[in-house]
Amino acid sequence: MIGTNICIIDDGFMLPAVDANLQSHSYFSGAALKVLTAQDWDKDHPLKELCDTLVDQRDENQEPVWSVAGFRLPEFFKRAFEEGKYRSDLIVFDWEYGDEVDQVSELKFILENSHAHVIIFTGADKDEEIRAVLAEGLSEYSSRIELLDKETDGASQHQKLKELLEEKHANNFSFKFGSSLRSSVNRSLDGVLHKLSALDLDKVVKILAAQDNDPIDADLKEMIGEKLKEKVKSSDKFRQLIDEQVLSEEVSSELLEIVAEVIKTDIASLELEHDGGAPQELDENDIKIMEQLWSYRLYHRPADNVVRGGDIILPKDGDGSELFLVLTPPCDLAQFWNKTDGKLAVVKLELLTDQNQGLRERAKRFKKLGDIRKKLKPGVSSLTNGEPLNVLPGRSFLIPLVPLKNDLEITLRNYRANSHSLSSIDVPLPDASAEALPKAALRYDHLEFSRVTKLSDPFCGAIIGATLSNLSGWGVADYPRELSGKFGQHFSESLKDPANG
Repeated sequence: MIGTNICIIDDGFMLPAVDANLQSHSYFSGAALKVLTAQDWDKDHPLKELCDTLVDQRDENQEPVWSVAGFRLPEFFKRAFEEGKYRSDLIVFDWEYGDEVDQVSELKFILENSHAHVIIFTGADKDEEIRAVLAEGLSEYSSRIELLDKETDGASQHQKLKELLEEKHANNFSFKFGSSLRSSVNRSLDGVLHKLSALDLDKVVKILAAQDNDPIDADLKEMIGEKLKEKVKSSDKFRQLIDEQVLSEEVSSELLEIVAEVIKTDIASLELEHDGGAPQELDENDIKIMEQLWSYRLYHRPADNVVRGGDIILPKDGDGSELFLVLTPPCDLAQFWNKTDGKLAVVKLELLTDQNQGLRERAKRFKKLGDIRKKLKPGVSSLTNGEPLNVLPGRSFLIPLVPLKNDLEITLRNYRANSHSLSSIDVPLPDASAEALPKAALRYDHLEFSRVTKLSDPFCGAIIGATLSNLSGWGVADYPRELSGKFGQHFSESLKDPANG
């Protein structure tokens, strides 16, 4: 896999580009840089050696360590950045380009608009002057700028620069993870856009929210933001570091939450301008897409095997007639055996089939089936609105459109969660050292269950909270009917209009 993005901005590329007939290029890929370094260079040999060193470096799997690109001038980099065509984790910045370049202004743009670190790699022999300029105009970014001469006593410093890159890659959060997180976000955004591409915008708005809700783009932005956040939080790169014990589960979760929440907030603050047209009627095909889009909004499937609150799980020999929703909170899952004594709290989900005999027989013991069906007919308005389902025995919620994979096909199924079907799964202690066990997180390797999917936020916290609230027993004795009627009459009298009675 191509590694961390390194960008070199240096007008030293100009003469080799002319020799290679690439002088019209403002951007040079890694392959193009190899073409340039194959030319005869009369000067700026440290730049040539740096390009060859970075482009040729391979890891133990013979994969490129760095993804290297070059720009002749800062304005070319700025244009590519603003058009969304290029991002970098570290920028190697020459100092002298000519009188038309304002170095401080160009560097300020880079540092204000990206997480990139900058190494000024220059042969200008103006260290004191450059440091004075940086101290005056860019002091707030001093932790992200370094200055390195291209040559010392006639010897190229490109190896020194390579060592700086490796040190930052090992120890700096943004430098180490920027490329992976950016890739995760981009892949997730592609997935969101793919889901939305089948519908025109007015239909998307109608599918996601009622027209009298918040501004018409609010739900759409919330969904996009949540999906990007989920992708970042399940980053394979972070999971690898946790497995290697470079980061603890708690530290990783906190760092990811910070980064992911910022991404979600940025999406929410976007202004997505749209003048809605006439209300769109949805046809039968649109209803199917509505189900798929809402299923995508409600659920996601992390790539790792870590058990999380809100996971919907299936016994390994199960047929999908029963699933379980994980209720154990994240802080307990992160140190599972230490915090829970090996008990995973779950609530059972019962498949709602057509003509469900078991549910029908249980329900008709308490109420007439005709009355139950009549009260259910208006429908279920939201994930946590269990009110219409209270005509059934127990305290119920509908968990709809669960994407269940069966023989390579995914079907959307509806389940009933009864808050009182709370139970726990006993998970035996794994083989682990005495030092590792207290911090051991629960993974699917430890369970005889597999993850079907996971409820997304804000739905996840809401349904877990509503389920537990149903068990807390806040109800009290009802007032006598006569007193209840009198109280209602008192409110009615309070609302009377003196002029109209």
